[in-house]
Amino acid sequence: MPELIGDPVKDAAQFAATSPIRQAARIRQPLLLAYGGADLRVPLYHGRQFYDAVKQTNKQVDWIEYADEGHGWSLSKDRIDFWGRVEKFLDKNIGKDAAMP
Repeated sequence: MPELIGDPVKDAAQFAATSPIRQAARIRQPLLLAYGGADLRVPLYHGRQFYDAVKQTNKQVDWIEYADEGHGWSLSKDRIDFWGRVEKFLDKNIGKDAAMP
């Protein structure tokens, strides 16, 4: 991983400066977080830590968890549910006609 994202010791200052957890308080807009319970790339506990950090300063955070999904939605029922929730989230936060000319 050091070749892909950086060395934890040598790049510690950069990691701290760009840490999503440390930047979470800056997020003021509504946020939709969706995670797969079987995700090996972004484990669920990382998502929960981020959710908890954002929620401290932003009450407009929606959480979706698909227990049987990995990093992406492979099950049709989850894709349908997710995109339906995205549509409702966008409707609530920017309006149905926001993108219409």
